[in-house]
Amino acid sequence: ILHFLRHLGLDQYFITMPTEAELRTLLARIIQDNYKSVANALKCSPKTVDMHLHNLRDKIVNADLTQVITKAR
Repeated sequence: ILHFLRHLGLDQYFITMPTEAELRTLLARIIQDNYKSVANALKCSPKTVDMHLHNLRDKIVNADLTQVITKAR
């Protein structure tokens, strides 16, 4: 996960590394515009997407989730 985040130039934003599920959710969120679309793409519930994105927000420093998504695009 660390190498992949480095490749995207996003590793400096994380105080702790995201889990594989959180990373998949982040990648889907970069492509999709809303939680329901992300949930459909990942075959999970919107509540699960919300939980993963909440956990990601807690792991991000020196930026917010929106800035990380924008940088990744």
